[in-house]
Amino acid sequence: MKIAMFTDTYDPQTNGAVDSIKKFTKELRKRGHKVYIFCPYDKKLKKNKYIIPLRSVKFLPYPEYRIGLPSARIIKHIKKIRPDVIHIQSPATIGLAGLAIAKYYNIPTVATYHTLLTEYFSYISTSHEKMSKKSIIKFTKWFFSKVDKIIVPSTSIIKILKRYGIHKPMEVIMTGIYLKKRMLKKKHKNEIPLILHVGRICKEKRIDVIIKAFKKILKQRDAKLVITSDGPDRERLEKLVDTLKIADKVLFTGYISDTKRDQYYKDADVFVTASKTETQGIVLAEALSIGCPVVVKNSLGFKDVIKNGYNGFLFNNEKGMIKSIFKVLDDASLRKKFVKNAKETVNELSVEKTSDKLIDSYNNLLYSEKISVIIPTYREEKYIKKTLESVRKQTYPNYEIIVVDGNSPDATRKIARKYADKVINLRERGVAKARNVGTKVATGDIFVFLDGDTIIEKNFIKKIVNLFRNKNISGVFPQGRTRGKKSQVIFDLQNIGVAISTFFRFPMLPGTCVIYRRSFFEKTKGFIEGYVTAEDIIFSLKNRKYGKLIYSNKVSFETSNRRVRGNRSTGTIVFWIKNIPKSLFGTPSEKYEPVR
Repeated sequence: MKIAMFTDTYDPQTNGAVDSIKKFTKELRKRGHKVYIFCPYDKKLKKNKYIIPLRSVKFLPYPEYRIGLPSARIIKHIKKIRPDVIHIQSPATIGLAGLAIAKYYNIPTVATYHTLLTEYFSYISTSHEKMSKKSIIKFTKWFFSKVDKIIVPSTSIIKILKRYGIHKPMEVIMTGIYLKKRMLKKKHKNEIPLILHVGRICKEKRIDVIIKAFKKILKQRDAKLVITSDGPDRERLEKLVDTLKIADKVLFTGYISDTKRDQYYKDADVFVTASKTETQGIVLAEALSIGCPVVVKNSLGFKDVIKNGYNGFLFNNEKGMIKSIFKVLDDASLRKKFVKNAKETVNELSVEKTSDKLIDSYNNLLYSEKISVIIPTYREEKYIKKTLESVRKQTYPNYEIIVVDGNSPDATRKIARKYADKVINLRERGVAKARNVGTKVATGDIFVFLDGDTIIEKNFIKKIVNLFRNKNISGVFPQGRTRGKKSQVIFDLQNIGVAISTFFRFPMLPGTCVIYRRSFFEKTKGFIEGYVTAEDIIFSLKNRKYGKLIYSNKVSFETSNRRVRGNRSTGTIVFWIKNIPKSLFGTPSEKYEPVR
């Protein structure tokens, strides 16, 4: 599988979205999938053939971030990569480019909602707060309603997005953590309790709430507070610590390695966070995996990880935070209980397991719709093998083959049974009846009707499924080809005719190779079985009132030229010119002798 990720935040930035992208990318590549990352250019970015940096400028309100400037070169890369899925990791400029590319090329699209955007708008606007939040909600609804599936890191986010009016399929998949061999070692209480906060130092983390509570804790007992990482709010918090006169009890570590961070988890007596905007609880899972008890704000993604009193504490206010911290520090049996119960929690949050869920999510999106390939036959032993082989070579796995034969006296059915899932023998001939019978035993969501001498390209079904992601499309006629220059001229005229007829909403789709969505097909009540020919044209004209029928040159088929080669060419054209208008008025010719 080839995945193109579009993100507005990536190395050397440090945040949850970047952590998620890097972890999933590593796991996906381990399993043989190719992951390409479109991201803002940064001089510190380590480039390779899978990273496509785009021109960028600094985001002045938040200097660590850069604004990507997408250009036409993205199209060049997409054409070369030909991704199976586009995964959008952020809804800013690069994310918008990913969405536009996905829509233009009909590529299945997944988007992850990493960040509670309404809580971050203050970096853009400090005035008109209510108006800004409303605008962000409207934009969020518009953007995420355009994708095929939304990945969310917690159940709380599903509720929020539904409140916004977003009704796309949503699935909860946390980023996951790397479980270590040393995880869940028994914790020993420090002589001087060590309280830990891990995460970027920014306003939305509400670290000032922890510092102020820590000041009150110090009035009752000696303790230390360690604040890891760095960020735009560090200077303000350091001033707050000085103002409260507790600088000797608080350590700001700055950015540290994963190893050093894990050591702090191991050494700490309790991990605390007061953030109200976390969409998932990765830092909690990290702390739990190394046996560090947690006390966290009762909000959003934290509630998916922590069960209050079982594997940690959830608090609602400062008083609750302080009370919970003292409980953890003073009750050895409680700490032991939290550490023991944490094992059950973190085992389900390993990167390996969450990556399994992501891959399943991609596959469910790509292959969720089942395709029924229905082939009416009569005396097709010369052609049917190649037709069926072309179907069996499809890269899209979720399909079935149904051959409905008109009691052929040759080996047609014998050959068909080697390839088809169902072979039905009718005692009477008739292509319309054969197609209708095929649909009655079909289990697919989309019907692909092929003639017995029609060969489809390797990615035919996959391309068709992508076209039908537009739910308004009811039918498609692909570009038709045949052998021989003279014969191809007739097929070119047919392609042009179908393209013009669909453009003017008078669709005339031939049955040589035509595809219909089941729901629309059933509304039209099948092909007219009394017609010897032109039943396909009449059907498409009846079907137009239910949905949109289109011609597409993005997908093609090849059929034999037996209908038009030799002396048949002129006669076939003349017959159809006469018969189509007659069929429209209900008096079709009955003298047509099918060549199949």
